[in-house]
Amino acid sequence: MMEETRSALGPRFDDTLARFLGETQRLLDAIRIAVAENDFETAANIAHVVKASTLQFGAPKVGSHMAGIQRAGEEGRGNDILPLLDAALNDWENFKAALARRPA
Repeated sequence: MMEETRSALGPRFDDTLARFLGETQRLLDAIRIAVAENDFETAANIAHVVKASTLQFGAPKVGSHMAGIQRAGEEGRGNDILPLLDAALNDWENFKAALARRPA
């Protein structure tokens, strides 16, 4: 999927990728804050956004965790969100490490 995105964006890809990385990290942090405030609806809404963008940029494991967070948040299952978020953060770090190893 990332190669399709790279092809579609052409010379804007690197800037778009940098914005994606920064914004996704900020949104992942925002999910944790929303859960701490028992705002599961906000956590679900943020997870929906992150799910879409991580799938677009080739991080399906993160996207899968976000789908779970979205469902849990929509159903008010706050206790289920943090384990999913921890797993997503671990996969997010693995994704970023893989990006750093890829050829330019």
